[in-house]
Amino acid sequence: MTGNSDKPKNKMGMLLKNDFLASSRVISLVYIVEIVAFILFLITKGGDHGKVWRISVLLSTVVPFVLILVTLFFVVYDFNKSLYSQQGYLTYSLPVTSNQLLGSKMIVYGFWMSVSFAVAIFMMVYFAAYLEQQAGDTMQMADLFLGMFDLPSVKHIKIYAFYGLAMFFIFAFSLVSILYFAITASHVRLFQKANFVWAIVIFGVVAIMMLIITSIVDSHIFINLLLYDDGTSKIKAGDIMLQNGLSLPLSPLFYYVVQDVILFFVTSLIMRKWINIK
Repeated sequence: MTGNSDKPKNKMGMLLKNDFLASSRVISLVYIVEIVAFILFLITKGGDHGKVWRISVLLSTVVPFVLILVTLFFVVYDFNKSLYSQQGYLTYSLPVTSNQLLGSKMIVYGFWMSVSFAVAIFMMVYFAAYLEQQAGDTMQMADLFLGMFDLPSVKHIKIYAFYGLAMFFIFAFSLVSILYFAITASHVRLFQKANFVWAIVIFGVVAIMMLIITSIVDSHIFINLLLYDDGTSKIKAGDIMLQNGLSLPLSPLFYYVVQDVILFFVTSLIMRKWINIK
């Protein structure tokens, strides 16, 4: 069978395209509201702070959190509808593997969750800086940031920011992984009669287990990003207490990646062998 080596890649590409387009129809509308509100704020912020300005500030700060909730809703709704409702018969008849079906959902909705978190964080930081400026506070944002997070130097702000973004990114994918595992497991024949209730129970149990394991990993496996007062940084293993800098734990990050990989293949296995579609 020559010439078939590219088919899985092409099929995966089509799945990604379809899932992205389907998810963006509603989610993108919320982003448009946020963009319009923020543009209105930028246009009116130098004026007399009238009604349009107040509405723009309200929308700019509230919509990002609405966006997280909307994204979370579609993470659950689209996955359940496309795979475990009557539409699931059509989805599972496609010439693709369970890994590809699950992988496409994970990538698309992991992306949306990450972006929604990033937008919320950006807006919080931006308006904190704006309010500080309006209040006439002489403290610089860098000094505030250093004081809040006990960073050794301004040079480490970028490193800490990257660390924080990585944490949010991995957290978003972990949340999606646990949700998809819980929804999938709840559609096994044993749990199907009350699958909604079982999905909540399974999600709660798995989430608590993951938090316990994370705590154990963090207490017994030590891989740290060390930020020294002289501006240098390095990754080092071992239980290290710095007197001249700050230590950021990397062990939970590695654990979450391993957890997500395991959950992915377990969920895919359940989809392939034990799912009972309504």
